[in-house]
Amino acid sequence: MHDPSALIGQRLGPYEILSRIGSGGMSTVYRGLDHNLQRPVAIKVLSPHLGELTDLPERFRQEARMIARLNHPNIVSIYNFGEQNGLMYLVEELLEGPTLGAQMREWIATGRPYSRNEIVTIIRQLASALDAAHAAGIIHRDVKPENAIWNGQGNLVLTDFGIARLVQPDVRYTQTGMLIGTPSYLSPEQAQGRPLTPASDIYAMGVILYELIAGRLPFDSTSAAQLLIDHLQTPPPALPRRSDVPAAVNDIVQQALAKQPDQRFNNAGALARALEQAWTAGATPPVVPPVDVHSQPTEAWTPPPSQYYQYAPPATPRPEPRYTPPEQYTPRPERSPPPPTPAVDYRTAAEPPYEQEQRRGGGGMALPILLGIVGLFVVAGAIVALLLNSSGPAPVAGVATATPTATLTATPTETPTASAAPSATATEEVVLPTPTSVPIVPLPEVGELAFASERNGPFHILTMQGGDGSGMVDLMFGGAESSYGPTWSPDGQTIAFHSNRDGDFEIYLMNADGSDVRQITDNDFNDQEAAWSPSGDLIAFRSNRNGNWDITVMRPDGSGRVLLTEDFADDFAPAWSPDGSQIAFTSNRGGQDDVYIMQRDGNNLRNSTDHPASDKEPTWSPDGQALAFVSDRSGNQDIYMLNLNSGELRNLTEHPAQDVHPAWSPDGRLMAFTTNRDGNDEIYISNIDGSNPRNLSNHPGSDWDAAWSR
Repeated sequence: MHDPSALIGQRLGPYEILSRIGSGGMSTVYRGLDHNLQRPVAIKVLSPHLGELTDLPERFRQEARMIARLNHPNIVSIYNFGEQNGLMYLVEELLEGPTLGAQMREWIATGRPYSRNEIVTIIRQLASALDAAHAAGIIHRDVKPENAIWNGQGNLVLTDFGIARLVQPDVRYTQTGMLIGTPSYLSPEQAQGRPLTPASDIYAMGVILYELIAGRLPFDSTSAAQLLIDHLQTPPPALPRRSDVPAAVNDIVQQALAKQPDQRFNNAGALARALEQAWTAGATPPVVPPVDVHSQPTEAWTPPPSQYYQYAPPATPRPEPRYTPPEQYTPRPERSPPPPTPAVDYRTAAEPPYEQEQRRGGGGMALPILLGIVGLFVVAGAIVALLLNSSGPAPVAGVATATPTATLTATPTETPTASAAPSATATEEVVLPTPTSVPIVPLPEVGELAFASERNGPFHILTMQGGDGSGMVDLMFGGAESSYGPTWSPDGQTIAFHSNRDGDFEIYLMNADGSDVRQITDNDFNDQEAAWSPSGDLIAFRSNRNGNWDITVMRPDGSGRVLLTEDFADDFAPAWSPDGSQIAFTSNRGGQDDVYIMQRDGNNLRNSTDHPASDKEPTWSPDGQALAFVSDRSGNQDIYMLNLNSGELRNLTEHPAQDVHPAWSPDGRLMAFTTNRDGNDEIYISNIDGSNPRNLSNHPGSDWDAAWSR
């Protein structure tokens, strides 16, 4: 049997293992030291017996990259991953602790109840973390107090994403003797083996809310089988009376614990806002004294939540929309193929045409728990079986057929026009046009900012004046779908964004006033992070239709798709140079996130940064001479600027908070970015030297992804 203590004193790459923090069924967590950056880290080593799963290394790499993309202050930061001597490991931020679960047990044992302000803060931070994960298409599936850890700043960080899906990506939840998740926090659909949605995590969050208020679980049987039955059919008990708990809070708990997913809250943030409204208090987040985490038996970490900004709600409050699971979405209408278009050379003649990518099926993330009393589980299974509907079919991988598309032509002064397409049996060859020169003209005014915000329920695209945050407009007010990542067309008339309104993330366009929303990608995978070329002829975006994230370009009508990167790595966050000749992006092909630049046809790829830390999210200066990007080389995420001519690198921000998503104003004078330095996620702007940072938003709802109009 493997002795977890045997690794103490050894090194995995540059990481020295100092002491053991705790062990679980699938991993052991150690305190470690990163000798390259001289900082403490947590090292999670997967159990050696998992090496029997032959495809685990590849799934492990993909899962680590996916979780690292989250970049949220309430979700644990992943620094690196690797394999050595048959051991696979993750390197994560080291949190001070304790876990929320350990704190709850201690406070319940001493008779110390959580106050209203503390409960509201805990739920707000968990909600912020979950909404960020759900926005990235990730369902946690094992939300529980033991997977939430306090950091040294008194913020709660959600942890343990992804490990269960590594081990059993396609397991059916009703498999005899095996349960995915933690029984006390298990949603009814998890117990039944039905497809999971964000509502499954919201159910677990409702259990935690009940436990924080009542000091006990809503269902607390010692039998795992009985817990399954309770979650499936027993109405949740009412909260016990507390003089400081309004009756409306019980209604919120009951809605979060609804048996049907579509009867719960639309998103985690909606639950948190309803709780704050029902339990009125402007609370200061509790400051939890740092505790040595090596005494806390936990398996994972996640970073602290983000928050929001002071926005006047409409005079007549509208009801919170409820979540509708993907299988209940209205089927998408069939789109007629794009009109034939003229040929343009995207790639050189020597390069083969790009054909439709191969589709892959996906598996669900899960944390397996072997039920100890198999006999009791089988007996209870007979009772549960009466309640179960037939499980939905598992996803089946298939290969999409090649679709005929047309080639493009473009001139410096004209938009591409249609011409005859190839025959129906031919695969489209799309060639990049000669870059259109786009002069950089300073604007007399700063211009508008588009951004994603959850202040009105689900994440919507809003606009405001970039100088002072005035004139705020919700372009999707009243809609129940979530949308992210806005980017303006060069003429300022259209906004591209991504949304999961049809069950997975697709790229959409809408007019700048929010009208005429139209979908321009349509597949079973995720297309995100649209970036409009300066001449308006192309949109670059990231897609995982090949199994990992790659950079792809297409016309604004969704046709003429061309894969620009095709590496066994994740490539994301594309950004066009001002003259349209180059694309900067983030890639981990070198072992860590770095900024790369390539020509617009995918050729001449080269590093712009090469550092053991994570460098990501590049954006070009309007004159094309510099790149701004996010890096954690100082220990937290700050914005840096790199002079592409001299190689000079300097900080734009240097703050203990997390500063991400930089966006250069068109006149080159200002930088917009997202930060949690006020305790929640806000849009800030500063002068280009980092001076005079000011908050354009101030609201208890996350604001992200600022983008300037030209």
